Amino acid sequence: MIKFSLKNIKNNRGYTLLFSVLVSSLVLAIGISILNISKKEFLLATSARDSAAAFYAADGGLEYMLYQIDLGFYPENYPDPGDPEIFIQRRLGSPGTSCARITIKRDYDADGFVVTTIDSRGYNTGWDVNNETCSLTSAKRVERAIVFKF
Repeated sequence: MIKFSLKNIKNNRGYTLLFSVLVSSLVLAIGISILNISKKEFLLATSARDSAAAFYAADGGLEYMLYQIDLGFYPENYPDPGDPEIFIQRRLGSPGTSCARITIKRDYDADGFVVTTIDSRGYNTGWDVNNETCSLTSAKRVERAIVFKF
């Protein structure tokens, strides 16, 4: 009976190695899929954060321009109908990298009334400290726009 047990053990020698390779492959596949999902979730969260920062910059630029117009700080720069557009660039946000490009345009509508359009385009990054412009490019730069007519 002892010889029979040794014979069965000798016949089953590679089974443990095969079983351990299969289990480790399964664990590795599950780990890689979890890592892939985590990476996609991180990229999605980063994209949402950048988009929100760009939208807040556009909103801040619009609010800034409406406040300036309301107070009358730009009467000499405020365009008359038919004049070219006015471009203003502002640094916004606490980190100081988000910025907005604001365009003001006045024109006549079909009924002959003056229509003022403020186009505020916000960016999550791109403020050039040296030139005081919103002109730096980046692969992660996101633009959001708000257009306001009155």
